[in-house]
Amino acid sequence: KLGHLVGHDTLSIQIDDQKLKALPLTKEMNKVWFAKDDQGLWKTIEKPLKRLKGPHRYGTFKSAFNHRFLFVYSTQGEPQENQWSYEKARYDAETFWYQGNGSVEIIPDTLYDAEKYVDQGTILFGNSETNAAWQQLLSDSPVQVDGNSVKIGNKSIEGQNLSCFFVRPKPNSDIASVGVVSGTGLVGMRSTYNRLYMYPAHNYPDVTVFNFDDSKEQKSSVAASGFFGLDWSIEKGDFEWK
Repeated sequence: KLGHLVGHDTLSIQIDDQKLKALPLTKEMNKVWFAKDDQGLWKTIEKPLKRLKGPHRYGTFKSAFNHRFLFVYSTQGEPQENQWSYEKARYDAETFWYQGNGSVEIIPDTLYDAEKYVDQGTILFGNSETNAAWQQLLSDSPVQVDGNSVKIGNKSIEGQNLSCFFVRPKPNSDIASVGVVSGTGLVGMRSTYNRLYMYPAHNYPDVTVFNFDDSKEQKSSVAASGFFGLDWSIEKGDFEWK
């Protein structure tokens, strides 16, 4: 903020070890915005776009549970897949009712209307093959889940025993996010039951993929996790692969 610099025509500032000198300053300016370029140098920019990460919407999976969130369960999969989706949405809604004394709206994917729920956080249960609202909300997402794989950018994790949790900015909103509770196949979907993201102190990054071993040991491990970049991209993000 520049209100205390009345009477000056230029501005000089040091950020980290970089000095920016003689930046033009006018009476109409009350703020100056800075960002790093591709070389890691600070420069002045126009007001940051709402589509970028910022205080209004920064990420982590649980951030999707802001702004009067609602649950959207699937109806386009196999009967058992749809049953899992509906029951998981109900279970999470009742958990929130018990933990936070709050009520969550639950609707089927066939009734989802992007214009009606513009600035509401939206949690999808299912994958791109089972949830009809996926194309409205996640068609351009770099993370895609179907019945056989989880694709993150140009990498693919194969199997029908994967569960995936991720968050994306909601396409038609400057503040709300889309959270996804997903799985590949029934094994992957059902392995989401023991992920306690509705409880305090249980949080995940922007993307987490679990590989569930459905043998006698029935153990699960993290197959991938990470954060999107400030532009919500994979390329500028930070990911770990197992």
